Amino acid sequence: MSIPLIQWIFDVNIIDTFKGLLQVTASVNIDIIVPSFLFYLALTQMVFSYIVIQSEINKFGYEISDQPINTTTYSLILFGVIIAIIPFIFLLPSGAYLLLSISLYFMFFIVFTHILQKQYKVLIAFGISLLAFMFLFAFLYPIVPTPFGLLLVGILPALIALISLLNNVLFMRRSKDKMISTGKETKE
Repeated sequence: MSIPLIQWIFDVNIIDTFKGLLQVTASVNIDIIVPSFLFYLALTQMVFSYIVIQSEINKFGYEISDQPINTTTYSLILFGVIIAIIPFIFLLPSGAYLLLSISLYFMFFIVFTHILQKQYKVLIAFGISLLAFMFLFAFLYPIVPTPFGLLLVGILPALIALISLLNNVLFMRRSKDKMISTGKETKE
């Protein structure tokens, strides 16, 4: 919403300004990643807003919940976004890059949630998946056509989502297998 407002008030095309600032105006495929750039610009604005709101929200009597987050939903959303990238490659490449940006957002959210929950085994699995991703990316990048090679970065969020989802499913199965004492058991 701020880009048309800036263009209307200052008569400056902010997208062309950033292209010039980053010296990528001559690049043939730069317009494919413009929606991703706008997404990251909006995300940056949201982060700054959150920083201000977090420190001021207590004055209004509201509290931010610090309850642990179940990452199963976010892992499933991440899988959905990654699967949606595939048709967008053929239909709308800029949409595929935007979906890749969204998947990276959810991936970092899942990783930071596991860091805060101190799940070290999952974090080690994330590290191993990062190594596997680097090898896969290096192997597959020369094979993929020019404007779509960077979409291979979507392999990493897919691996992160898979590990997180498997951890959640196995953890739920483990907790169902344990017997919970009610304190009313009789001794024989």
